[in-house]
Amino acid sequence: MKRYSRGITDFRLRLYWEEFKVIRLALPPKHEQVEIAEFIERVTGRIEVLQINAVRNISLLKERRSALITAAVTGQVDVRGLSGASED
Repeated sequence: MKRYSRGITDFRLRLYWEEFKVIRLALPPKHEQVEIAEFIERVTGRIEVLQINAVRNISLLKERRSALITAAVTGQVDVRGLSGASED
């Protein structure tokens, strides 16, 4: 596209219709386009499932964290000595 653009400097280039309409694009055959689209749909579907699971797990971890803090504050769980620092 840069080849057909005009302007004073690289960051001020403009692509006008007369030049734009002559640009040729390489397109895969229709069956290959369909295969690519189907592949992208499969992959994005898996990603969406992973995202849903991650959000669910984060929510569950937040609930457990809150429950643990409550248990520690109310004395239901003894957390003395669990700071991770060595007392030796």
